Amino acid sequence: MANVIFITGGGSGIGKATAELFSEKGYRVVIVGRDGEKLKRAAKDVEAKGGECWPIALDIGDAKAVHSCIEEVVKKWTKIDVLVNNAGLALGSPKPFHEQTIEDIQTVINTNIMGTLMVTHAVLQQSMMKQDKGGRGTIINISSITGLEAPPMGEATYHTSKTAMEGFSNVLRQETIGSNVRVLVVRPGFVGGTTNFHGNRLNDKEAEKDVFEGLEPVLETDVAKAVEYLVDAPERVSVKAIDVVPTAQRSLPTVDRQWNERNSVKQ
Repeated sequence: MANVIFITGGGSGIGKATAELFSEKGYRVVIVGRDGEKLKRAAKDVEAKGGECWPIALDIGDAKAVHSCIEEVVKKWTKIDVLVNNAGLALGSPKPFHEQTIEDIQTVINTNIMGTLMVTHAVLQQSMMKQDKGGRGTIINISSITGLEAPPMGEATYHTSKTAMEGFSNVLRQETIGSNVRVLVVRPGFVGGTTNFHGNRLNDKEAEKDVFEGLEPVLETDVAKAVEYLVDAPERVSVKAIDVVPTAQRSLPTVDRQWNERNSVKQ
């Protein structure tokens, strides 16, 4: 029986790259997100890598819809072996917190925190904790290096959501003792490629260029490979957390903007 991986935010960026990589490994892949048409297009690319892909339009902040979705997946494919909580967004930058809209704040919190909790709750309850030896599976939470370091102005809500994900991961790791469930974290830094994350965060596609000025960002595929590394580690091994950042990004605020020039990289 093929392993099953469930990926939130699977229609683009890190989620789609992860879906394609695990499809190539022979997994059955479930990708969820709000945009059904984008998911369908992504599913074609995922299946082209060799595995089955099931795109499901889903608001992960809707607890009832999430539990119904997981119930449907388990009914069809028996289990969920790997959960990748990838869906996340940042809105409102570069405005300070008090100038941001309540709507933007609520959207970020509902997706990044409540969405992660609701999906994890459903997957544990309906699949992972029901598997043999008291429970089995791997949960990968895609956090951010901003979860550990205070970011610049305009990131208060996003930073709060990622610190919550870090705390949730730590507690869940404790609460799943007595099972073979692993709770692991991947923390990306500046991610380039096809993702529009930074453009959406700044509400300015042109401003996104300034984020990557003078450096080579990591790509979605780099983050996907980190997920693969964590999942493929022997079950007795938990790589609890891994940061995936450009070498030029020495810390959250400290960036070597001469990287490209020094390494003869064309912009």
